[in-house]
Amino acid sequence: GLVTGACFAERGHQVVVRDVVPERIESLNAGRLPFHEPGLADLIERNRERRTFTLDVAEVKGWTDIFFAGVDTLAGYALARLHFRGQGSLFAAMLLVQLIPFQLLMIPLYVTFRKFGLLNSVYGVIIALTGFLLPYAIVILAPYFDQIPKELEESARIDGCSRFGAFRRITLPLAAPALASCGALVF
Repeated sequence: GLVTGACFAERGHQVVVRDVVPERIESLNAGRLPFHEPGLADLIERNRERRTFTLDVAEVKGWTDIFFAGVDTLAGYALARLHFRGQGSLFAAMLLVQLIPFQLLMIPLYVTFRKFGLLNSVYGVIIALTGFLLPYAIVILAPYFDQIPKELEESARIDGCSRFGAFRRITLPLAAPALASCGALVF
């Protein structure tokens, strides 16, 4: 209001100024506008807030990627290699979960996070991101793991690897393109 009044006053319009400090009116009459120019202290303070925000985002992203990479590779591998009752139903459920709009889940997620004290916390964001993106990655990775020949793992097991060792040394390096596409999806 005060700056707008100063602009109108320069053009010759009559301005009614109420509840304004007399020093500001005198500075306007003298041609000085009462703007605050940011000094070094203001810039440092603004950058501190920005730096804190950037570090929080990097922390959330890092932990989400770590949890995401661990859980989605193991879940995709389990769906591709282990055969159990309800496997097809579980895969279909993951496809159906992707059809639910994100906005529909916000109120139950809010209530749950409030109940467990995860509102306004980094951990809540990590859990939410991992939970929402996990079905997408499993749907990508399970068919990819299914296409990797089982004979490669069997030969590694014959050579002395455990099941996890064969997964880590044989299957995981072969699944690097699928993991890269999941990483791009998560990012």
